[in-house]
Amino acid sequence: MAIAFRSAGAIAANATTTSMNVAAPVDVANNDILICVVLGKDNLVASFPAGWTKFVEQDNTTALRMTVAWRRIRSISRNSR
Repeated sequence: MAIAFRSAGAIAANATTTSMNVAAPVDVANNDILICVVLGKDNLVASFPAGWTKFVEQDNTTALRMTVAWRRIRSISRNSR
């Protein structure tokens, strides 16, 4: 099967707390790869739940940090998203 873009989830933003919940797109299917990009200020380190793998962390001096993580969907259920 060819690699193809299926859809994007909603943008989540939160300026007042240190955690957020990000919903998966509604049409996610088995073996899909989810990619999450987090941009935070003050070079704060982003952490992800079990099953997610960080593959990029980049600081921009002392002001910003971008983190990118991915996860393969193994089985569809309300708890796996």
